[in-house]
Amino acid sequence: MHLYPSDIFEKLEFDKILDRLSVFCLGEPAKQLVLSMSTFSNKEKIERLLDEIKEFQKTIELQLTFPIHRYESVVDELRMLRTIDI
Repeated sequence: MHLYPSDIFEKLEFDKILDRLSVFCLGEPAKQLVLSMSTFSNKEKIERLLDEIKEFQKTIELQLTFPIHRYESVVDELRMLRTIDI
């Protein structure tokens, strides 16, 4: 059941929000994940994600180091390792 209009993403310019957010991604897989995001309707999932955000905010507030840095994608290498049914 949806409680919002079917064109809500266009009205809110959700694609522009995702574009702006993707600039902060440190790798191409993360950027693609952000650009393919949609909204959540599952209350438990939303609450869990909000808890994760609160934990991250605490880390920043306490000025604890969090190891975030750019990385190279290994997606192609992982594809080469996939099991082939013989």
